[in-house]
Amino acid sequence: MVFEKKKGKSVLLKRRLPVKKLFRSRKKHGTPLSVPMSKKKKIFFFGYWIFLIFFLTLSFYTLFFSRYTRIDEVRIEGTYAISNDSLLKTLSMYLSEKYMFIFPKNNYFFFSEKELSRILQSQFRSIYVAHIKKKFPRLATMSLEEYKAVLVWCSGGPCFFVSTDGKIYDGVHLESGNEYPELVRVIDKNVSPVVFGENIMSSDDVVFLNSLKEAIFETAGVEVVPEYQKSFRFSREISADTREGWMLLINMDSDVSTIALSLRSFLDEDSISEIRSRLEYVDMRSENKIFYALKGEEIEKEKLGGEKPETEVTGTSEVEKSKRKKSK
Repeated sequence: MVFEKKKGKSVLLKRRLPVKKLFRSRKKHGTPLSVPMSKKKKIFFFGYWIFLIFFLTLSFYTLFFSRYTRIDEVRIEGTYAISNDSLLKTLSMYLSEKYMFIFPKNNYFFFSEKELSRILQSQFRSIYVAHIKKKFPRLATMSLEEYKAVLVWCSGGPCFFVSTDGKIYDGVHLESGNEYPELVRVIDKNVSPVVFGENIMSSDDVVFLNSLKEAIFETAGVEVVPEYQKSFRFSREISADTREGWMLLINMDSDVSTIALSLRSFLDEDSISEIRSRLEYVDMRSENKIFYALKGEEIEKEKLGGEKPETEVTGTSEVEKSKRKKSK
């Protein structure tokens, strides 16, 4: 306790405690501590919070809404059948969208490579791998790997592209009949339903069908129409028309070069050369045997002699048969 004299009077003054002791004393008795803040400090803290809010707001806008982080340059590599215009149209539609109607997808931080890859593969079935990378702050690169069409498979009306591994990956419209003349066409007479992504044949069958026409033309000199027919999907036998007007029946389990050599040997026979223009079909489905038929005539099976006893040729006409009877 402190006493102070003032004009002859004694005044009782409270003893001032240090700040630490005062804090402990008031904390002990449950009295809150309030330390008055100066006006300058209040202005400083108010300015500090204003600056912090402004800085965070500006940073948020710059990162997520500013044009400086907006992807506006796209490089496309590896396109084969898809035009760049179609890809850019799909890409621009994706970049114009927003997440939750707020966050733009063309922003570097919201741009999703996986999502765009799924969209491209769903819209363009010829794409089986899409490598998409983004480079800060405004660049995106797309490297696409596409199926290469090597065959056209037709089942009833619809036709589909077939890849090198025998997979059906996309549909194709052959309205005028002149589209994709360089591709071999296989027709399923049974009109079996087709599912995208399934393997309609093996890669070996694809090689066989693509090499058949060229091998026969180079070896036997016969031009085959590149449109083969199957009685049903899993059949190993195909039929193909020739430019000479007769049909060729082939087993796909045979070797292409063997088929071409056997056909050349068959057509080089003198008896066949005389009736070649009257042929209706040549059947090479049996191993080491060839059967044939003439247009509008019945067939009689007969084994022809020659240097190749393993090859059996059948198909003597009724006219020749009657001539032999008269001579006897």
